[in-house]
Amino acid sequence: MIGSFEILYIALAFLVPGFIIDFCLKLFIPQRETSDSNRNILYYLCWSSINYGLWSWLLYLMFKWGYFIDHPVRTAVAGVVIVFISPFFVSLVVLICYKKGFPQMISRFLGLNIEHPAPTAWDYRFNSIKEKKWVIVEFDDGSRVGGKWDDKSCVSSIKGERDIYLEKVYKISPDDDQWETDPRNDGMWIKGSAIKLIQFINMKNEEEEKK
Repeated sequence: MIGSFEILYIALAFLVPGFIIDFCLKLFIPQRETSDSNRNILYYLCWSSINYGLWSWLLYLMFKWGYFIDHPVRTAVAGVVIVFISPFFVSLVVLICYKKGFPQMISRFLGLNIEHPAPTAWDYRFNSIKEKKWVIVEFDDGSRVGGKWDDKSCVSSIKGERDIYLEKVYKISPDDDQWETDPRNDGMWIKGSAIKLIQFINMKNEEEEKK
């Protein structure tokens, strides 16, 4: 008869690693939202299976030689590493592969068209920015404002709240040649529903920054 402690242990062993991996990935990779708890549990179980698969050789040797009986403390330490620490490294490897575009490269090589994990192009674009950029925001009424996207800028990834904060903004001349800023300017919050389009412009070097 399985007691409450055994049930808790099984849940901890098979769900926690997957939960940690899924949580870490969602911090850096925007994903499609789902309210299906059963589906989330399946995600956790799949990630946990991958995590245990990487350590299957060690688990096999420990059970084969009865190591966990003779060395309970070391076994407990190994369990903590496998359940709580290893998932962070697994999520790091998955994140690096995602940032390098390996899934897309493999899908193109195999001639497959996989669903992108990012729910919208908004999430994908802002999540993929790796360096500071100039941006031109055009509003529904046709007016425009220039801005600097850098470390202090922020964009919302919450569904229905696609707002943006630019740490520095500029007035743009009609021919885009002159960008003027107010020295008192401390950034601008822009409501997402007011934005018509956003144009991104690469910064070639520091000397080209707008004064």
